Amino acid sequence: SGINLYNREPVPELKEWIDSEIKVMWGMQQESGLLGGWHGDGNFARTAIMYALWKTQGVHCFPWREDLIFGAEMNNGKLFISVSSGKDYQGKLVFDYKRHKKLLHLPVDYPRINQFPEWFTVDDHSTYKLVSNEKELNGRFSGEELLKGVDLDISAGNICWIMVK
Repeated sequence: SGINLYNREPVPELKEWIDSEIKVMWGMQQESGLLGGWHGDGNFARTAIMYALWKTQGVHCFPWREDLIFGAEMNNGKLFISVSSGKDYQGKLVFDYKRHKKLLHLPVDYPRINQFPEWFTVDDHSTYKLVSNEKELNGRFSGEELLKGVDLDISAGNICWIMVK
C-alpha cells in the first residue's frame, strides 16, 4: 500500500519508511528465497517486484544478468538512469508504457488492488531527448524506439548514465 501511495503522493518520509521496511522484509527471506512456504510468500514476491519497479522507474535491461547494477529516479521532470556491469554487456534498455491504457483500456491509472504501479511511462507517439556519457545514447528517440529498447553496450566496470527528458 505504501508503494502505491508513494506513486501518487511522493512524501519524503514515506520513501524513507518504504526503504527501511524492504530491508526488514528481505531479512526474513530464507536461503531458498521463501519466507515460510505459505501465501505470504506471494505477497512478499509481489512487494519485492513493486519495489524493483519503483527503483528502476519501470525501465529494464534485456537480457537481464545478475552482474548488472541498475537504478533510475525521477527528479524535476527528468529521468536519471545508471547502469553498470561486472562483465561486458550488450543488450537493450527497454522503457515501460501506460499499461492501464493499453492492457486494461482504462482512462486513468487509478489505484487498484494487485496493481503494479506505473512510474516513468513512454508514449509511443512522443519524442524523448536522451543525454548520456555513452555517445550512441545521445539524441532524440521516438517513444516507439524506447518501447522496443535502445542498444546498450557497457564495458565491464564502467557506469553508463542517461538522462531522459
